[in-house]
Amino acid sequence: TLGICGGAVDVEGRSSSFIAFVHPTNRSTTLVRTGAFKPMRMTVSSNETFWVAGYEIEPIGPGGKLRATLSEAVNKNASMFRQFDKNGKLLLSAVPHTAIDDPHSISEPNASSLFAELGNEIVWYAGRSRQLIAISRDGSFTEIRDLKLPEDQRQTGFGITEKGEIIVSAMGKTSWSVVKLMPSKRDWQFLAQGANGDRANRPILVIGAEGNVINSLGGGNSGIRTFQLMD
Repeated sequence: TLGICGGAVDVEGRSSSFIAFVHPTNRSTTLVRTGAFKPMRMTVSSNETFWVAGYEIEPIGPGGKLRATLSEAVNKNASMFRQFDKNGKLLLSAVPHTAIDDPHSISEPNASSLFAELGNEIVWYAGRSRQLIAISRDGSFTEIRDLKLPEDQRQTGFGITEKGEIIVSAMGKTSWSVVKLMPSKRDWQFLAQGANGDRANRPILVIGAEGNVINSLGGGNSGIRTFQLMD
């Protein structure tokens, strides 16, 4: 089964959000209209259920006044992650909006964030706010706000390996590093690091991953550099 989420506008200008489940074996499609819930990201888990990240919108405030920003319009009491089976049945909702630092981060592109199954949890990581939320199968969750990089460095690059590992390059005033996120410890593991200005060990900028190989720029070589991650 293939899952698709998005929105559409009909010929009369009415908009609607939906999740579609495509069943190749019998060439059928199950369409689930999600109403005020705007699905932004989707991932499938090993037990063949689908997790959707999004937010509910309440565009009209008290007194019929139109809310001006997304932060104002998001329903603070609604859950931002929802689990569906392959037939479109809602199984559970998890994580209230109040647990998310920045609602815009839900729709961050794959180049800077992660929404995937890691181990026995569904992990959502926002590169911009460096916030991580790990959701268990029963809907309970743990979170880290402002997952700090070494010495207050800022994220400069991002990659996701075939196994779903998060690799980040970061730069500070005096040093740089390449780190891997360890969800079980809610911390980073150093893969490479150095001091700014060291020509023999120049900063590495992660530009992506192919399988278990990290693509990067820098590191003392011109052009694209790759390095293999070992278990």
